[in-house]
Amino acid sequence: MIGALRAITPPVMAIFLTCFGLLLVGTPLAHADDPDSRESASVLEIAAEAWGDDVRLVIRVAGTLEYSYFTLAEPNRLVIDFSDTQWKAPFDNVITSAAIEDLRFGYFRPGQTRLVIDLSGPYAVTSARTREEDAESVLTFALKPVEQAFFTTISGWPDGARWEPPEVADPLNNGTDIIVAIDPGHGGFDPGANADGLLEKDVVLAVGLTIAERVDREPGFKAVLTRHDDSFVPLRGRLQIAHRAGANVFISLHADSITLGKADGVSIYTLSETASDQAARDFAERENRVDVLAGADLVGEADDVAHLLFDLSRRGTGIESDRLARLVLSSFDGTVKTLGTRPYRQAGFYVLKSLDIPSLLIELGFLSSEEDRERLTNPAFATAVAQAIVNGLVAWRKVADPAFLAPRN
Repeated sequence: MIGALRAITPPVMAIFLTCFGLLLVGTPLAHADDPDSRESASVLEIAAEAWGDDVRLVIRVAGTLEYSYFTLAEPNRLVIDFSDTQWKAPFDNVITSAAIEDLRFGYFRPGQTRLVIDLSGPYAVTSARTREEDAESVLTFALKPVEQAFFTTISGWPDGARWEPPEVADPLNNGTDIIVAIDPGHGGFDPGANADGLLEKDVVLAVGLTIAERVDREPGFKAVLTRHDDSFVPLRGRLQIAHRAGANVFISLHADSITLGKADGVSIYTLSETASDQAARDFAERENRVDVLAGADLVGEADDVAHLLFDLSRRGTGIESDRLARLVLSSFDGTVKTLGTRPYRQAGFYVLKSLDIPSLLIELGFLSSEEDRERLTNPAFATAVAQAIVNGLVAWRKVADPAFLAPRN
Protein backbone atom coordinates (compact mmCIF):
# COMPACT_ATOMS: atom_id res chain seq x y z
CA MET A 1 0.00 0.00 0.00
CA ILE A 2 1.45 3.36 -0.98
CA GLY A 3 1.52 5.99 1.72
CA ALA A 4 2.86 9.54 1.69
CA LEU A 5 5.49 10.45 -0.89
CA ARG A 6 7.28 13.74 -1.45
CA ALA A 7 10.11 14.75 -3.75
CA ILE A 8 12.02 17.93 -4.45
CA THR A 9 14.28 18.24 -7.46
CA PRO A 10 17.94 19.22 -7.07
CA PRO A 11 19.50 20.97 -5.34
CA VAL A 12 16.77 20.23 -2.80
CA MET A 13 15.99 16.59 -3.46
CA ALA A 14 14.20 14.19 -1.15
CA ILE A 15 11.60 11.53 -1.21
CA PHE A 16 9.45 9.98 1.40
CA LEU A 17 7.39 7.06 0.21
CA THR A 18 5.42 4.40 2.03
CA CYS A 19 4.72 0.90 0.75
CA PHE A 20 5.20 -2.69 1.87
CA GLY A 21 8.41 -4.52 2.90
CA LEU A 22 11.58 -5.76 1.24
CA LEU A 23 15.12 -6.68 2.06
CA LEU A 24 18.85 -7.00 2.07
CA VAL A 25 22.22 -8.68 2.33
CA GLY A 26 25.19 -9.33 0.14
CA THR A 27 28.41 -7.88 -1.07
CA PRO A 28 28.89 -4.52 -2.79
CA LEU A 29 28.18 -4.45 -6.50
CA ALA A 30 29.09 -1.71 -8.98
CA HIS A 31 29.04 -0.94 -12.67
CA ALA A 32 30.55 2.17 -14.25
CA ASP A 33 32.13 3.45 -17.42
CA ASP A 34 34.85 6.07 -17.78
CA PRO A 35 34.10 8.55 -14.92
CA ASP A 36 35.14 11.47 -17.09
CA SER A 37 32.32 10.74 -19.52
CA ARG A 38 29.74 9.77 -16.92
CA GLU A 39 26.52 11.81 -16.73
CA SER A 40 24.15 12.05 -13.81
CA ALA A 41 21.78 9.06 -13.76
CA SER A 42 18.06 9.16 -12.98
CA VAL A 43 15.88 6.54 -11.30
CA LEU A 44 12.92 6.18 -13.66
CA GLU A 45 11.03 3.34 -12.03
CA ILE A 46 11.14 1.06 -9.00
CA ALA A 47 8.92 -1.99 -8.61
CA ALA A 48 8.71 -4.86 -6.14
CA GLU A 49 6.71 -8.00 -6.72
CA ALA A 50 6.20 -11.36 -5.03
CA TRP A 51 8.01 -14.26 -6.63
CA GLY A 52 6.73 -17.22 -4.66
CA ASP A 53 8.08 -16.72 -1.14
CA ASP A 54 10.80 -14.50 -2.55
CA VAL A 55 10.64 -10.87 -3.67
CA ARG A 56 12.08 -9.31 -6.80
CA LEU A 57 13.00 -5.63 -6.74
CA VAL A 58 13.56 -3.95 -10.10
CA ILE A 59 15.07 -0.46 -10.45
CA ARG A 60 15.26 1.13 -13.91
CA VAL A 61 17.83 3.90 -14.27
CA ALA A 62 18.55 6.25 -17.18
CA GLY A 63 22.20 7.05 -17.76
CA THR A 64 25.41 5.35 -16.73
CA LEU A 65 25.05 3.63 -13.40
CA GLU A 66 27.36 3.26 -10.43
CA TYR A 67 26.03 1.80 -7.20
CA SER A 68 26.71 -0.38 -4.17
CA TYR A 69 24.47 -1.98 -1.57
CA PHE A 70 24.51 -3.45 1.93
CA THR A 71 22.02 -4.55 4.56
CA LEU A 72 21.48 -3.51 8.17
CA ALA A 73 19.61 -5.11 11.06
CA GLU A 74 17.66 -3.60 13.96
CA PRO A 75 15.61 -2.60 12.07
CA ASN A 76 16.08 -4.66 8.93
CA ARG A 77 17.00 -2.51 5.92
CA LEU A 78 18.48 -2.65 2.44
CA VAL A 79 20.64 0.38 1.63
CA ILE A 80 21.57 1.19 -1.97
CA ASP A 81 24.03 3.99 -2.68
CA PHE A 82 24.15 5.71 -6.08
CA SER A 83 26.58 8.22 -7.54
CA ASP A 84 25.02 11.49 -8.74
CA THR A 85 21.56 10.03 -9.21
CA GLN A 86 18.26 11.88 -9.37
CA TRP A 87 14.80 10.47 -8.63
CA LYS A 88 12.26 10.68 -11.46
CA ALA A 89 10.23 7.56 -10.82
CA PRO A 90 6.43 7.95 -11.13
CA PHE A 91 5.01 7.56 -7.67
CA ASP A 92 1.93 5.66 -8.78
CA ASN A 93 3.95 2.96 -10.56
CA VAL A 94 5.54 1.47 -7.45
CA ILE A 95 4.41 -2.12 -7.12
CA THR A 96 3.91 -2.98 -3.49
CA SER A 97 5.15 -6.08 -1.75
CA ALA A 98 4.54 -7.55 1.68
CA ALA A 99 8.30 -7.35 2.22
CA ILE A 100 8.59 -3.54 1.93
CA GLU A 101 7.46 -1.18 4.67
CA ASP A 102 9.02 2.10 3.62
CA LEU A 103 11.48 3.71 1.18
CA ARG A 104 13.42 6.97 1.31
CA PHE A 105 15.71 8.47 -1.31
CA GLY A 106 17.79 11.62 -1.34
CA TYR A 107 21.14 13.37 -1.07
CA PHE A 108 23.57 11.72 1.38
CA ARG A 109 26.91 13.47 0.75
CA PRO A 110 28.67 15.15 -2.22
CA GLY A 111 28.35 12.99 -5.31
CA GLN A 112 26.25 10.35 -3.57
CA THR A 113 22.54 9.68 -3.08
CA ARG A 114 21.08 6.91 -0.93
CA LEU A 115 17.99 4.70 -1.17
CA VAL A 116 16.98 3.17 2.19
CA ILE A 117 14.42 0.37 2.12
CA ASP A 118 12.79 -0.71 5.37
CA LEU A 119 11.99 -4.42 5.33
CA SER A 120 9.13 -6.17 7.06
CA GLY A 121 11.46 -8.99 8.04
CA PRO A 122 14.87 -10.55 7.39
CA TYR A 123 15.31 -10.87 3.62
CA ALA A 124 18.68 -11.78 2.12
CA VAL A 125 19.81 -10.58 -1.30
CA THR A 126 20.46 -13.82 -3.17
CA SER A 127 21.41 -12.06 -6.40
CA ALA A 128 21.91 -8.55 -7.72
CA ARG A 129 22.23 -8.11 -11.46
CA THR A 130 22.50 -5.24 -13.93
CA ARG A 131 21.61 -5.32 -17.60
CA GLU A 132 21.64 -2.63 -20.26
CA GLU A 133 18.42 -1.86 -22.14
CA ASP A 134 18.16 0.99 -24.67
CA ALA A 135 20.62 3.34 -22.92
CA GLU A 136 19.13 2.40 -19.56
CA SER A 137 20.43 0.25 -16.71
CA VAL A 138 18.05 -2.22 -15.07
CA LEU A 139 18.96 -3.42 -11.58
CA THR A 140 17.28 -6.57 -10.34
CA PHE A 141 17.59 -7.71 -6.74
CA ALA A 142 16.34 -11.16 -5.69
CA LEU A 143 15.34 -11.20 -2.03
CA LYS A 144 14.74 -14.33 0.01
CA PRO A 145 13.32 -14.63 3.55
CA VAL A 146 15.88 -16.01 6.00
CA GLU A 147 16.24 -16.50 9.74
CA GLN A 148 16.82 -13.29 11.69
CA ALA A 149 20.03 -14.62 13.26
CA PHE A 150 21.49 -15.35 9.84
CA PHE A 151 20.40 -11.99 8.46
CA THR A 152 22.00 -10.18 11.39
CA THR A 153 25.24 -12.09 10.81
CA ILE A 154 25.51 -11.14 7.13
CA SER A 155 24.47 -7.49 7.66
CA GLY A 156 26.62 -4.56 8.72
CA TRP A 157 28.43 -1.41 7.70
CA PRO A 158 30.98 -1.67 4.88
CA ASP A 159 34.00 0.61 4.95
CA GLY A 160 33.19 4.18 3.98
CA ALA A 161 29.41 3.81 4.21
CA ARG A 162 28.90 5.81 7.38
CA TRP A 163 28.49 9.56 7.51
CA GLU A 164 31.86 11.22 8.15
CA PRO A 165 32.15 14.47 10.11
CA PRO A 166 33.63 17.47 8.29
CA GLU A 167 37.31 18.23 8.66
CA VAL A 168 38.28 19.64 12.03
CA ALA A 169 38.09 23.42 11.91
CA ASP A 170 39.62 25.91 14.29
CA PRO A 171 37.14 27.20 16.90
CA LEU A 172 35.43 30.40 15.76
CA ASN A 173 35.70 32.08 19.14
CA ASN A 174 38.20 34.97 19.21
CA GLY A 175 38.04 35.22 22.97
CA THR A 176 35.07 37.57 23.18
CA ASP A 177 32.33 36.32 20.83
CA ILE A 178 29.51 33.96 21.82
CA ILE A 179 29.36 31.13 19.24
CA VAL A 180 25.79 30.02 18.47
CA ALA A 181 25.32 26.69 16.70
CA ILE A 182 22.15 26.76 14.57
CA ASP A 183 20.93 23.26 13.72
CA PRO A 184 18.26 22.98 10.98
CA GLY A 185 16.81 19.50 11.57
CA HIS A 186 16.63 16.67 9.05
CA GLY A 187 18.02 17.13 5.51
CA GLY A 188 19.01 15.09 2.47
CA PHE A 189 17.08 11.82 2.25
CA ASP A 190 15.56 12.53 5.68
CA PRO A 191 12.73 14.99 4.88
CA GLY A 192 11.14 15.12 8.32
CA ALA A 193 7.45 16.03 8.55
CA ASN A 194 5.52 16.93 5.41
CA ALA A 195 2.18 18.52 4.60
CA ASP A 196 0.59 20.32 1.68
CA GLY A 197 3.76 20.09 -0.41
CA LEU A 198 6.03 21.43 2.35
CA LEU A 199 8.93 19.45 3.78
CA GLU A 200 10.21 20.11 7.28
CA LYS A 201 13.84 19.96 6.16
CA ASP A 202 13.32 22.85 3.69
CA VAL A 203 11.31 25.03 6.07
CA VAL A 204 13.78 24.80 8.95
CA LEU A 205 16.78 25.36 6.68
CA ALA A 206 15.29 28.60 5.34
CA VAL A 207 14.57 29.86 8.85
CA GLY A 208 17.96 28.65 10.10
CA LEU A 209 19.82 30.62 7.43
CA THR A 210 17.90 33.75 8.44
CA ILE A 211 18.70 33.21 12.12
CA ALA A 212 22.41 32.67 11.38
CA GLU A 213 22.55 35.87 9.32
CA ARG A 214 20.91 37.86 12.13
CA VAL A 215 23.19 36.36 14.80
CA ASP A 216 26.25 37.33 12.75
CA ARG A 217 25.04 40.95 12.64
CA GLU A 218 24.80 41.17 16.42
CA PRO A 219 28.05 42.49 17.99
CA GLY A 220 29.69 39.84 20.14
CA PHE A 221 27.98 36.86 18.49
CA LYS A 222 28.88 34.48 15.66
CA ALA A 223 26.78 31.71 14.11
CA VAL A 224 27.79 28.28 12.85
CA LEU A 225 25.31 26.09 10.94
CA THR A 226 25.26 22.31 11.21
CA ARG A 227 24.13 22.27 7.58
CA HIS A 228 24.02 25.03 4.95
CA ASP A 229 22.11 23.12 2.27
CA ASP A 230 20.04 20.01 1.64
CA SER A 231 22.60 17.73 3.30
CA PHE A 232 22.10 14.78 5.60
CA VAL A 233 23.85 15.12 8.98
CA PRO A 234 23.30 12.43 11.64
CA LEU A 235 22.40 13.45 15.17
CA ARG A 236 25.83 12.92 16.69
CA GLY A 237 27.40 14.71 13.72
CA ARG A 238 25.40 17.83 14.57
CA LEU A 239 26.87 17.86 18.06
CA GLN A 240 30.35 17.22 16.68
CA ILE A 241 30.08 20.24 14.40
CA ALA A 242 28.99 22.42 17.31
CA HIS A 243 31.82 21.24 19.54
CA ARG A 244 34.46 21.66 16.84
CA ALA A 245 33.31 25.22 16.25
CA GLY A 246 33.64 25.98 19.96
CA ALA A 247 29.91 26.67 20.34
CA ASN A 248 28.63 28.27 23.55
CA VAL A 249 24.97 27.66 22.64
CA PHE A 250 23.19 25.00 20.55
CA ILE A 251 19.77 25.68 18.99
CA SER A 252 18.03 22.94 16.96
CA LEU A 253 15.13 23.87 14.67
CA HIS A 254 12.15 21.67 13.82
CA ALA A 255 8.57 21.89 12.50
CA ASP A 256 6.50 18.87 13.49
CA SER A 257 3.16 17.57 12.25
CA ILE A 258 0.37 15.99 14.28
CA THR A 259 -2.47 13.73 13.15
CA LEU A 260 -4.76 14.10 16.17
CA GLY A 261 -6.04 17.38 17.51
CA LYS A 262 -4.88 20.84 16.52
CA ALA A 263 -1.78 22.79 17.51
CA ASP A 264 0.02 25.84 16.19
CA GLY A 265 2.67 28.28 17.33
CA VAL A 266 6.29 28.15 18.46
CA SER A 267 7.44 26.06 21.42
CA ILE A 268 10.81 25.45 23.10
CA TYR A 269 12.22 22.21 24.50
CA THR A 270 15.11 21.49 26.84
CA LEU A 271 16.50 18.12 27.88
CA SER A 272 14.85 16.03 30.58
CA GLU A 273 14.81 12.36 31.48
CA THR A 274 11.06 12.64 32.02
CA ALA A 275 9.07 14.23 29.19
CA SER A 276 6.72 17.01 30.22
CA ASP A 277 3.82 15.25 28.46
CA GLN A 278 3.02 12.37 26.10
CA ALA A 279 3.20 14.59 23.02
CA ALA A 280 6.71 15.72 23.96
CA ARG A 281 7.74 12.11 24.59
CA ASP A 282 6.40 10.96 21.21
CA PHE A 283 8.09 13.87 19.43
CA ALA A 284 11.47 13.06 20.99
CA GLU A 285 11.16 9.36 20.17
CA ARG A 286 10.47 10.15 16.50
CA GLU A 287 13.38 12.54 16.25
CA ASN A 288 15.80 10.20 18.04
CA ARG A 289 15.08 7.40 15.54
CA VAL A 290 16.05 9.54 12.54
CA ASP A 291 19.54 8.07 12.20
CA VAL A 292 18.34 4.49 12.48
CA LEU A 293 15.60 4.91 9.89
CA ALA A 294 17.88 6.85 7.58
CA GLY A 295 20.46 4.09 7.42
CA ALA A 296 23.08 6.12 9.27
CA ASP A 297 22.75 4.99 12.86
CA LEU A 298 25.84 5.14 15.03
CA VAL A 299 26.48 1.89 16.87
CA GLY A 300 28.07 1.83 20.28
CA GLU A 301 26.39 5.02 21.46
CA ALA A 302 25.46 5.05 25.14
CA ASP A 303 21.97 6.39 25.79
CA ASP A 304 21.86 6.47 29.58
CA VAL A 305 19.83 9.62 30.08
CA ALA A 306 19.77 9.30 33.86
CA HIS A 307 23.58 9.25 34.06
CA LEU A 308 23.73 12.13 31.60
CA LEU A 309 21.37 14.23 33.70
CA PHE A 310 23.59 13.68 36.71
CA ASP A 311 26.46 15.24 34.75
CA LEU A 312 24.22 18.01 33.48
CA SER A 313 23.19 18.88 37.03
CA ARG A 314 26.77 18.73 38.28
CA ARG A 315 28.05 20.98 35.52
CA GLY A 316 25.08 23.31 35.59
CA THR A 317 24.33 22.88 31.88
CA GLY A 318 20.73 21.90 32.53
CA ILE A 319 20.20 24.99 34.68
CA GLU A 320 21.77 27.20 32.04
CA SER A 321 19.64 25.65 29.29
CA ASP A 322 16.53 26.37 31.34
CA ARG A 323 17.60 29.99 31.89
CA LEU A 324 18.27 30.47 28.17
CA ALA A 325 14.98 28.82 27.17
CA ARG A 326 12.91 31.09 29.39
CA LEU A 327 14.65 34.24 28.14
CA VAL A 328 14.22 33.27 24.47
CA LEU A 329 10.57 32.34 25.09
CA SER A 330 10.00 35.67 26.80
CA SER A 331 11.49 37.47 23.80
CA PHE A 332 8.85 35.83 21.56
CA ASP A 333 6.09 37.59 23.51
CA GLY A 334 4.25 40.07 21.32
CA THR A 335 6.30 39.31 18.19
CA VAL A 336 5.98 35.57 17.51
CA LYS A 337 2.92 33.41 18.20
CA THR A 338 3.70 30.66 20.69
CA LEU A 339 1.92 27.40 21.44
CA GLY A 340 -1.21 28.18 23.43
CA THR A 341 -0.66 25.55 26.10
CA ARG A 342 2.75 25.04 27.72
CA PRO A 343 5.06 26.54 25.08
CA TYR A 344 8.04 25.46 27.22
CA ARG A 345 8.42 21.69 27.34
CA GLN A 346 11.02 19.02 28.10
CA ALA A 347 11.95 15.66 26.62
CA GLY A 348 14.95 13.41 25.95
CA PHE A 349 16.10 14.68 22.56
CA TYR A 350 19.48 13.35 21.48
CA VAL A 351 20.60 16.69 20.02
CA LEU A 352 20.16 18.35 23.42
CA LYS A 353 22.62 16.02 25.17
CA SER A 354 25.82 18.09 25.04
CA LEU A 355 27.28 18.03 28.53
CA ASP A 356 28.81 21.49 28.35
CA ILE A 357 26.68 23.48 25.86
CA PRO A 358 23.32 25.01 26.89
CA SER A 359 20.95 23.57 24.28
CA LEU A 360 17.44 24.29 23.03
CA LEU A 361 15.15 22.66 20.51
CA ILE A 362 12.76 25.20 18.99
CA GLU A 363 9.59 23.85 17.39
CA LEU A 364 8.90 26.58 14.84
CA GLY A 365 5.35 25.41 14.28
CA PHE A 366 3.29 22.54 12.93
CA LEU A 367 3.08 21.67 9.24
CA SER A 368 -0.30 20.10 10.03
CA SER A 369 -1.64 23.59 10.81
CA GLU A 370 -2.71 25.78 7.89
CA GLU A 371 -1.94 28.90 9.94
CA ASP A 372 1.57 27.68 10.75
CA ARG A 373 2.24 26.67 7.14
CA GLU A 374 1.47 30.22 6.08
CA ARG A 375 3.75 31.62 8.78
CA LEU A 376 6.58 29.19 8.11
CA THR A 377 6.74 30.15 4.43
CA ASN A 378 6.62 33.89 5.13
CA PRO A 379 10.08 35.55 5.25
CA ALA A 380 8.71 38.04 7.79
CA PHE A 381 8.16 35.15 10.23
CA ALA A 382 11.77 33.98 9.88
CA THR A 383 12.97 37.52 10.48
CA ALA A 384 10.80 37.90 13.59
CA VAL A 385 11.97 34.55 14.99
CA ALA A 386 15.61 35.43 14.30
CA GLN A 387 15.32 38.79 16.06
CA ALA A 388 13.54 37.27 19.03
CA ILE A 389 16.23 34.60 19.40
CA VAL A 390 18.97 37.23 19.25
CA ASN A 391 17.15 39.31 21.86
CA GLY A 392 16.98 36.25 24.10
CA LEU A 393 20.68 35.51 23.58
CA VAL A 394 21.63 39.09 24.43
CA ALA A 395 19.56 38.93 27.61
CA TRP A 396 21.07 35.55 28.52
CA ARG A 397 24.65 36.81 28.09
CA LYS A 398 24.00 39.39 30.84
CA VAL A 399 22.98 36.79 33.42
CA ALA A 400 24.71 33.57 32.28
CA ASP A 401 27.28 31.74 34.35
CA PRO A 402 30.61 33.09 33.03
CA ALA A 403 31.85 29.51 32.57
CA PHE A 404 29.41 29.08 29.67
CA LEU A 405 30.49 32.32 28.01
CA ALA A 406 34.19 31.46 27.98
CA PRO A 407 35.92 30.41 24.74
CA ARG A 408 35.59 26.70 23.90
CA ASN A 409 38.42 24.71 22.33
